[in-house]
Amino acid sequence: MSMKQRLVFPVIILTLSASLILTSCEKFLDKGPEENLSVEEVFQERNYVERWLYNLYSGLPMEMDFHNVYNTLNPYAGAADELEITPGYAASQSFNRGGVSPSYSHSSWADASTFSRKCNLFLENIHRTPMEESERREWTAEAHFMRAFYNFMALRVYGPIPIYDEILSPGSDFTAIERARFDDCVSFLLEDLNIAIKDLPARRSSAYTGRATSVSAAALKSRLLLYAASPLFNGNSDYSQMKDKNGESLIPVGYDASKWKLAAQAAKECIDLCNANGYELHYSDDRDPVTSYTEIFTKNWNEEVLFAMNVGTAQVWEMCMDPVSLLGAGIYCPTQQMVDSYRMDNGSDPFATDSDGDVIYSDDGKPAVIAESGYVESGFAAAPGAGWPAGVSNMYVNREPRFYASVNFCGQVWKGTSLELWYSGKDGMKIGGTYYTATGYIQKKMADPESNPSGSSPVLNRRCWIYFRLAEQFLNYAEALNESDPGNPDILKYLNEIRVRGGIPALQGSFSQEQMRKLIHQERHIEMAFETHRFFDVRRWKTAAKTDNATIYGIDVHSGSYLQDPAFYKRTVVEKRTFNSPAMYLLPISKGEIEKIPAMVQNYGY
Repeated sequence: MSMKQRLVFPVIILTLSASLILTSCEKFLDKGPEENLSVEEVFQERNYVERWLYNLYSGLPMEMDFHNVYNTLNPYAGAADELEITPGYAASQSFNRGGVSPSYSHSSWADASTFSRKCNLFLENIHRTPMEESERREWTAEAHFMRAFYNFMALRVYGPIPIYDEILSPGSDFTAIERARFDDCVSFLLEDLNIAIKDLPARRSSAYTGRATSVSAAALKSRLLLYAASPLFNGNSDYSQMKDKNGESLIPVGYDASKWKLAAQAAKECIDLCNANGYELHYSDDRDPVTSYTEIFTKNWNEEVLFAMNVGTAQVWEMCMDPVSLLGAGIYCPTQQMVDSYRMDNGSDPFATDSDGDVIYSDDGKPAVIAESGYVESGFAAAPGAGWPAGVSNMYVNREPRFYASVNFCGQVWKGTSLELWYSGKDGMKIGGTYYTATGYIQKKMADPESNPSGSSPVLNRRCWIYFRLAEQFLNYAEALNESDPGNPDILKYLNEIRVRGGIPALQGSFSQEQMRKLIHQERHIEMAFETHRFFDVRRWKTAAKTDNATIYGIDVHSGSYLQDPAFYKRTVVEKRTFNSPAMYLLPISKGEIEKIPAMVQNYGY
């Protein structure tokens, strides 16, 4: 069987949603007389075809559910060194224990084939539908984007995947389906994305918010090529044993420097397309850096958002970021590593870092303080400041604005209450039982300060989850340009735009390629925190064996009886995580899939 596989389903049960796909949990229509229409009959009716198109969005991953027990959702945030999820049942804990095996099942593999089938049926039958040709081109481009999106979601965690691009006859040999080479997968996705960029509008009216645009496609193209240029997929000999039936490596063993140039070009094309169509970094009306950064995630569909999914009121999500005293759970817990990664308000690092920009810890979990930064770990604030009230630990004083927009700490005021995260405090482990912060911190970034998700009369605003935003494109461009054209002035230009919006000084002077690489890695860690990027960044950089095979620290939530109790602020081991290298850089294909399709090559190490 050729690399390009075909799927066919001659009869479809038409139970698609009549409403737009923007809330993924919407109920589909009740079945009616039309439920057993053939594909040909469906595509002769424009309204049915429109519902089919909307249904292509129904598999968008709910990435904000960090805590969920089901492996089909999102293990990424809690399986990176930025976050700990308190409950032991969270899907991320399988990663943290090194327990990922072929019995582990993740939805992205199935979604790639399921939604490729839906897209393929749409693409091969849309010519039957009576409609304006301009609309047909746009809908076709939309299906191409969605097929590329679902396949990328699988490609980023599994590496090479089968390419499903046509319809397969029922008599075909499904047991011979194979994984394509990684570079062929990238080429296939690029074909889809280039069509989408050409034929989709750059903006949508408010009635169609959430549907793909040319800007969405350009953003995905940028990320795809960035990943393809990175060490995991570009010159990686760790997976040299993984070969197709012709004996060719599924993941490129030889390094190709030109891939970084292609990634830089794609990111710049996306930025230029954004600039031409009114997209820009979001600033609040008062241009306050804390408010500006907060509003990116609470002011829906602001001018920085390139592609997102409306998730309704997201009550559970909000509750996971509220403390116990507000009837929340407080189980999304930034690690001490994440807290330490934030700079001081003067832009300097508080601690010594390695060549990747990660804080260096001694065996007892203490980082080396850089005295010149102004960081002080002992004592408590005598007076309030920009972002902190009086009485809090000096650990949280004079940090950069994004810290105050992203992390809630002991003594901070949140929704009118002063947080008491020590053991016997109103938000602590003694009161909360199973609901408490395991690290001594609660995620604030993305939480809606105006919501009250708990109690008898919840107050909730509608929210969206952002898949792509403009700041990522700036970082993609800076990283790819530093690898392909070090010293290019655009590197500092775009990195500084993010730093200035974040409230820290712009970088000045010249930097070596290695120095700039470190700065870019640090900036991605901070700017994109909790957005599911860190999990993939440390894998594509091949640094996860350091960051994820490590001891995770917090402060001692099992101690303390008042705000300034020194026992509470002791750096403490939260979890000793295991990362089996090189196997865990990719997910294993499920055992059931391998048993059904013997020709499918399993990822190395499983």
